[in-house]
Amino acid sequence: MWTPFRITLYVCALLHVGTLVGQNRSIDSLNAILAQDTHDSIKVNALNALSQLLVYSDTERAIDLSDRAIHLSKISDLQAHQQLSTITRALLHYQLSELDSSKYYCDIAIEFAKANNMKIDLGKCYNLLGSIYLDLGNYGLALQTYTQALKIFKEVPFPSGIGASLNRIGAFYTKRGEHETALKYYREALEIFEKVNRFDQITVALNNIGICYFKRKEYEEALNYFMSSLDMLKVHGPEEQIPIRIMNIGETHAKLKNFRQADKYLTQVVTYAEKNSHPKLLSSALLYLGILRKEQIRRSEAYEYLEQGLKLASAHSLKDLELEYYQNLSSLHAEQADYHKAYNYYLKFSLLKDSLSSIEQNRELLLMEQRFEAEQSEQKIALLQHEAEKKNIILYSLIAGTALLIISFILIFINYKNKQKTIRLIHRQKEKISRQKITDLLKDQELSSIKNKLEGQENERKRIAQELHDGIGGTMASIKMNLLKLSNNETPFKDQILDIIKRIDNTCEEVRTISHNLVPPVFYNSALTDIIEDFVNKMIKARSISVTYEFYPKRQLENINKNIQIDIYRIVQELVTNAIKHGNPSEISIYLTKHDDYINLMVEDNGTGFANNRPADGIGLKNIRSRVLALSGQIVIDSIPGKGTTVIIDLLLKKDKSQLQPQAHIPENSDI
Repeated sequence: MWTPFRITLYVCALLHVGTLVGQNRSIDSLNAILAQDTHDSIKVNALNALSQLLVYSDTERAIDLSDRAIHLSKISDLQAHQQLSTITRALLHYQLSELDSSKYYCDIAIEFAKANNMKIDLGKCYNLLGSIYLDLGNYGLALQTYTQALKIFKEVPFPSGIGASLNRIGAFYTKRGEHETALKYYREALEIFEKVNRFDQITVALNNIGICYFKRKEYEEALNYFMSSLDMLKVHGPEEQIPIRIMNIGETHAKLKNFRQADKYLTQVVTYAEKNSHPKLLSSALLYLGILRKEQIRRSEAYEYLEQGLKLASAHSLKDLELEYYQNLSSLHAEQADYHKAYNYYLKFSLLKDSLSSIEQNRELLLMEQRFEAEQSEQKIALLQHEAEKKNIILYSLIAGTALLIISFILIFINYKNKQKTIRLIHRQKEKISRQKITDLLKDQELSSIKNKLEGQENERKRIAQELHDGIGGTMASIKMNLLKLSNNETPFKDQILDIIKRIDNTCEEVRTISHNLVPPVFYNSALTDIIEDFVNKMIKARSISVTYEFYPKRQLENINKNIQIDIYRIVQELVTNAIKHGNPSEISIYLTKHDDYINLMVEDNGTGFANNRPADGIGLKNIRSRVLALSGQIVIDSIPGKGTTVIIDLLLKKDKSQLQPQAHIPENSDI
């Protein structure tokens, strides 16, 4: 009986040549191509395709066409087509169940693929060889060969080949009756084919899954997969597989006792097989129809189908099908109590079965002899190779020894040169380090000088402020009191005295302001931002100047080092004072922003501005530069005459200001 599994193996074999057979060209169109004066590669393709179409209806011509394809590809030096023609020939013999011949051509194709580094073709050859081993009953070699194919396709990578190998491994487990394992591989194959849109292979995977469920007697589930496979074939092709799916569906309906549906599908297969001269397919369909009629207790029709199918199977040497026919005819006659005929058919069944078993045994014996001879040849070859290897080892040893000496001298010379180079590099590095130390020392000295200078300035500011407050301030207060006494008396100079007192008050106020500006503000009790605002507001008092403040984040600004706060205040003090003194602005903007590791200060005004190429010799700018340099900061001044001035300063933040190193570049062509 041609089971669904054997049908699937046939389909897998057809798909081995992929596009070539899948084109579904008619015999007439292929003959027309061969009659034309076309390129040899096209003729080779046509010969291979036509040999596949005629494999059952005209086997002798199919073999001849295959011979012509192999010959033409050889003389035309078409390597890819020669490989394809050889594997197609192996496939042709496989379809005819001529497994020895199929293996012969498959081995040739494998060697050719190895010699020409055709990895994908090599994988396809291994897949077909695995199916040959499987039919021969050599399960170990079958699985090993399928696994080789799978490994090659994964290395390439070639997804369609991976799916095909998984499909065949599934067929291997199906034949062994391990249907759960088979389903696992079929589903993996289906997933791969769906990803690469290989519809021709998707339908095969669906059919194979249906076969597993059929074998497990889950006929409803099997029918669903067979129908899905058929639907996809009708849309995407190839059409020549449709009858095989229909036959699977027909047999499944028969198992479900859906006799009318089974009859409908199996009759379609008979019609197709008769029309396309496909004896094996026709014989299988007649067998299933005979069994169906037997189930329906329509014995006369069952006899008719079984006798007709038996003649066809005998005429085309379809031994497996003959065996099925003898068994079913014997059973049918026994049911009719015609034990004589039942015995005759059973006898034929037994004789044929023994004959096939003997053939299989002889084939196994022949394979064992071939393996033994191959092993003997391999041993002789191995011995010769061993002798050759000995000679090669001696030769290679001499070459290697000489090369080693040369390499040793070269390495010694290179090592000497490298040592000299390293010594020079060490000297240069030491000189560089010494220069860097000197530079760092100079920078430290410069920073120390700047710090001392700034400290001296602060001390001098305090001293001058103290002198102004205690000395001049006290003297002016004493003069004022004396003048007030005089003003209380009637004197002709009373108005002049009051005017002098007023002038003294103004002078005292100026002295007080100068004194306060000279002394660092008290940051411990007041916020930096408040002190800045207080100073600026006093500076713009009685002036038509609007000031914009932007301090962010205010709370964090109050937490920075107090010495740095003093420096920021002094810088703002200098910038605002110079802006008001020299720029005559109507607007001033002060932005103070704290970042993670630095503070950004920007002061803008819309005053008169100045040219950037003006010499930077102002005392105010020099003081600012010293403070910025002491904080490893940088300053950028952008001023345009008539449009105002923008000063941007970045000051680095560290816990201890004494740790700072000057890094800033301050433009020498700027002034405030």
